[in-house]
Amino acid sequence: MVCLAFLCCLLPLLAVAEQAPAIPPDEMLSPYTRRSETVLVPYTLYFGYRNTLLLGREMREVSVPRAASAELSVVQALLDGPGSLSPHLVPLFPPGTQVLSVVPEGDRLFVTFSEALMGRYADEALIDSPDYRAGLGQQRRRLAMAGLVNTLTESGRYSSVQVLVRGETYVSTSMRLSNRYYLLNNDLLPDPLVRQDELILTPQAAVSQFLDAWQRQEWSRATQLIGGSLQADSILPSEYELTQRLQNASQLLEWTVTPGTIALDGQSAVVSVSYSARQKNGVRFDISAKPVKLLLVDGVYLIPFQSALRLTGLTNE
Repeated sequence: MVCLAFLCCLLPLLAVAEQAPAIPPDEMLSPYTRRSETVLVPYTLYFGYRNTLLLGREMREVSVPRAASAELSVVQALLDGPGSLSPHLVPLFPPGTQVLSVVPEGDRLFVTFSEALMGRYADEALIDSPDYRAGLGQQRRRLAMAGLVNTLTESGRYSSVQVLVRGETYVSTSMRLSNRYYLLNNDLLPDPLVRQDELILTPQAAVSQFLDAWQRQEWSRATQLIGGSLQADSILPSEYELTQRLQNASQLLEWTVTPGTIALDGQSAVVSVSYSARQKNGVRFDISAKPVKLLLVDGVYLIPFQSALRLTGLTNE
C-alpha cells in the first residue's frame, strides 16, 4: 500500500518532467565555461602622446573575465598598447613585459611585473650613454609609471600603486621596484606611486608645451601640439608647412597660462595666455589674457593651427 501511494504521487511529477523542454547540450555551461565568461568594462587608459613626455587618454571597453580582477585586465590592456583609433598614442612599456598579479591592500594596489620591465625599449640604442640615461632614458620610465598609476587611480578606489618585479636573472632582497629601473646605479626603493596629473595632456599642458617649444625655437615639437581646424572647410597644413610658418614668429620671452575651462560637451576648451615677446626688429610687446581655443582631437586637446598662428602673431584673422 505504501509503494502504491508513492507511485501515485510520483506519476504527476513525471508527467511534468516530460512536458519540460530539454536543455540543448550546447547551452549547458560547465563551471569552467562560466568562469571564463567576460564582461566589458569602460576604462580610461593613459599612453604616451607621440614623442612628447606627456600622457594622452584613450577611452576603451576592457574585456574582463568574470573570475578575474578588473585591474589585472586593465594593466594587460596598457601593455598591449593603444588601439588603432588612437594613432597619436604610443605604448609605454618595454617589449615582452608581462603583468603577473594585481593585489589590493586597502587603498594601495600591488602590481607585479615580469623582469622584462627592467629591459630596454626597442629604439634605445643610446641606453649606455650617460646623457641619455640621466635625461630621456629616465623620463621615459617615469612617464611609463605615471601612465600606470594614473590609469589605476582613475576610478578613485586606489590612492597609490606599489610596483613589484619578479627577478629571474637579477635577484635582489626586495621585489619592490628599485632605482635601477630608472637607470640609476643604486638599489634604493622609491615611495609607492601616486597620481601625476601634471603629465596629462590637458588644455593648459598642451598650450604650456607649445609655448615652451616656441620659446626654445623647437618648431618640430611645437607642431605636435597643433591639430584640427576651427573652420570646417579648412585643411590642416603639413608638419613641414607649419614648421616653415612658425619659424617667422617673434621671440617669446616669458609667459603664463591659466587652467582654462572645458566646454560642457567636452569637445573644446579655452585657456588664457599672458606673455611677452620681441619682434624681429627688436621691439618688445606684451599680451595680457589672450584667449586660446583648443579642440578635442581623438581624445587629446590640441591647438587649432589658426589659434597657433594668432598666438604667435603670424596672422590677425
